[in-house]
Amino acid sequence: HEHDHGAKFEEVSTILLTFVRGLSGRHLKLEQGDACYTDSASLFLPAVVAALSHAEDNFVLCKAMVALLWAQTRFGTFRIHPEEVLDIYPDRDKALRTFHLLETLRLEACIKRELPGLYREMQRLKSASGWVLPDNWQRFPELLDSPQTDVTDSLRLLASAYPEALQIGRASCRE
Repeated sequence: HEHDHGAKFEEVSTILLTFVRGLSGRHLKLEQGDACYTDSASLFLPAVVAALSHAEDNFVLCKAMVALLWAQTRFGTFRIHPEEVLDIYPDRDKALRTFHLLETLRLEACIKRELPGLYREMQRLKSASGWVLPDNWQRFPELLDSPQTDVTDSLRLLASAYPEALQIGRASCRE
């Protein structure tokens, strides 16, 4: 499956690098890594992304990953140091996963405004994979949808989201 339908870093990196540099207006680097994450100067993608059945969808998934990593650098995810806030929670990993999901919801709203076509593709992939935000989390996207929201709003909402945290595993993209 990975060979036939996966998006291989060496095959998609040039296209995605052009895409992200066009978005950022600066020379972000795109590098191969063990997972999907950013240090705010480089965006790291795994060697192969093969989570979906079709090669085209795996490419769109890579593009969405790059867009979310770019959004972290563009919309201020790294303007704060959440360590002090996260340390007050009994389960720091759960707090970090919850914060990451809140921040992803906020950044998706930014992508919806900046890149509506890609946002629609991201929603299509979510729907096709069966991913649905539970009812008790439906209010969070609405609270993070305003153009005025920033990373401090995600941190503020963490207090109410933490008790209702989704049973999510390790995120496929991390900060």
